[in-house]
Amino acid sequence: MTTIFLTSGSTWTVPSDWNASGATIECIGPGGNGGKDPNNYGGQGGGYGKVTSPSNINVGDTLSIQIGAGGSTNPTWLKNNASTIIVQGDYGANASAGGSRTQTNIGDVTYNGGVGGTPQGFSGGGGGGGAAGPNGNGARGGNAIHYAGNSSSGGGGAASGGSPGADALNTSPAASGGDASNGSGHGAGGTSASQSGAAGTPQSGYGGPGGGAAYYTTAVAHNAGPGAIGQEWDSTHGAGGGGGGAGGNSGNGADGGLYGGGGGGCGNSNGIAGSGAQGVIVITYTPGGAATVLRSFSCIIG
Repeated sequence: MTTIFLTSGSTWTVPSDWNASGATIECIGPGGNGGKDPNNYGGQGGGYGKVTSPSNINVGDTLSIQIGAGGSTNPTWLKNNASTIIVQGDYGANASAGGSRTQTNIGDVTYNGGVGGTPQGFSGGGGGGGAAGPNGNGARGGNAIHYAGNSSSGGGGAASGGSPGADALNTSPAASGGDASNGSGHGAGGTSASQSGAAGTPQSGYGGPGGGAAYYTTAVAHNAGPGAIGQEWDSTHGAGGGGGGAGGNSGNGADGGLYGGGGGGCGNSNGIAGSGAQGVIVITYTPGGAATVLRSFSCIIG
C-alpha cells in the first residue's frame, strides 16, 4: 500500500504504478482563524471529503490540486483529467465571519468541520472547532461566558469524531479541550496556579484533541493551549484539534492543530488570536504491476 501526502503545490502527476481500483483520495480543508474582540469567535475547523476508486485518473496525468492555507477561503481539492473536482474538503469560517458557515464538501463520504465557540466581549474568546476527518465530523469549540474576575473562555473542539470543547467555567481549572474519539487526550484548562491552558495530546490512529482554555482573572491573562495534530494516517498526518480560547487584555488564543484545526479566539487587541491550520490531500492505493504480455506458442507434433 502506498500513501502520498500533498501539503503544497498546484499539481500532482499520477505515478507509473497507479492503480485506481480501491484507491482513495481524501481532502481536509483549512481551519479558520480565531479573532479578537469584538469578533473573538473561535475559527471553524476544515471540512473533509473522500472518494474511492476514482475515475478519469490515469498514469502520467498531471492533475490540478489546491491546498487551502489556514485562515483562507480556499478549499482543498483535486480535479481529475476532465478538470472536474471529484473530492473536496471545504474551508472553515474565520472569526470575522462568526466562526461558522455551511460547508460544501465533495466525495463519496463527507464530514463537516466543527464550528468555532462564541465569545463574551474582551473577557473571553471562543474555542476553535476541530477539523473533520476520516472518523467523522469535527466537534465545536467551547463557548465563552462572562464571569466577573474569573476564567471565561472556551476549550478547543476535537477533530474527526471527537468531543466538543468545554464551555467556560467560573472555577479553576478553566475549560478543557475536547477528547479524541477514543475518549482521551484533551488539553486541560489553566488553573489559578498555572494559568496557561495545556495543549491537546496526539492519539495514535485518531483525530487531534482540543487545547485547553487559559485561566483568566482581571489582573492577569494567559495563553490557551493549541489543538493537537491528528494521527489517523501516521504520526504527523491527520485531522487537527481546535485551539483553546483566551481572554483579558493580553491573553493569546491558541493555534489549531494540523491539519485543518480552527484557531482559538482571544480577548482585546493586545492579545493574539490563534491561527487556523492548513489543509492536506491524502492519496492511498495498492500499486499495480507492470503490464503482463501474453505470448501464444504453437506446438507442432509430427
